[in-house]
Amino acid sequence: MHIEDFISGLPYTFHNYGQKKDFIKIDYVYASEEIKCKQIGIWSDCRNQVYLSDHYPVCTDMDLIGGLS
Repeated sequence: MHIEDFISGLPYTFHNYGQKKDFIKIDYVYASEEIKCKQIGIWSDCRNQVYLSDHYPVCTDMDLIGGLS
């Protein structure tokens, strides 16, 4: 079975509330070949220096293209 990391193109997800020295990737979305990723995004909202979290939540839109057994 082949497993793919759908967010392999994202350079980082953890930002420690904007502390640039701490940018690393801590979030992953893995799926088998029966699932195809249509769209990938991160919630990078920040208002008045207030972030949603210490990392950017990841959002994916996926399709099931084959039967799972």
